[in-house]
Amino acid sequence: MYKIKKGIIRMNLNSQCYPLESIFATCIGRLEDFYFYLDKSKKGSTIVEIRSKSKNLGEKKLKKIAGEFLNDLAENVLRFKISQRNKKIREYIVKEALFFSKPYQEMDKVKPAQDSDLVYKEDPLGIAIPWEEREEKSKR
Repeated sequence: MYKIKKGIIRMNLNSQCYPLESIFATCIGRLEDFYFYLDKSKKGSTIVEIRSKSKNLGEKKLKKIAGEFLNDLAENVLRFKISQRNKKIREYIVKEALFFSKPYQEMDKVKPAQDSDLVYKEDPLGIAIPWEEREEKSKR
């Protein structure tokens, strides 16, 4: 699945198994430590070359990097497939949320409450009393 030559990991990925979006997502997650070069082969597969930004990595370390990349790639393929499967339900949820939300124009039509409708003058719990007044009463 991959070859290591002169400190470069070269992978030839089947485009049917590994969508380009998943490959991009995997590469983006590792841009801090690696350089990535992507190309299409004549057979239509995607060629990925990984070069470390740190110099002189051993064969063992490069194999570990390749394995981690393939694991991350498998995870991103699964996320992509789940995202594709759930696309219609996500669109439905957003559509329903937007359909049932009130536009701002309708908010202007709502009648504001009149003073006679409010009963704020009744305050059995003393909530409307300012803090300072409440403290003064407690000191007395």
